[in-house]
Amino acid sequence: MVNRRRSERQSAMDMTGEEFKKYGYQVVDWIANYLDRVGELPVLSQVTPGQIKRSQRGHAPEVARAWTNFLLMSTASSCLA
Repeated sequence: MVNRRRSERQSAMDMTGEEFKKYGYQVVDWIANYLDRVGELPVLSQVTPGQIKRSQRGHAPEVARAWTNFLLMSTASSCLA
C-alpha cells in the first residue's frame, strides 16, 4: 500500500483510507440523525416547483469541493431535511 500525502495527490476527490472512513462515519451519523427525526419532518415538499433548479449554477464547478462542504449543505438543506 502506498502512503501518499495530500500534496502528492492528483485530485481533492482522491482520499486516503483514513479520510474515507472519517467521511463515511459522518454520512452514517447524518443518516442516523435523519432516521431519528423522520417522524417530525413534513411529508410534502417545502419548496416550490423549479426552486432547486433555479438555485443551482448553470455549470458544474471547475474545481472539486471538499467533502465537508457537501455534508454542511446537506445538513442545512431544507429539501433534504
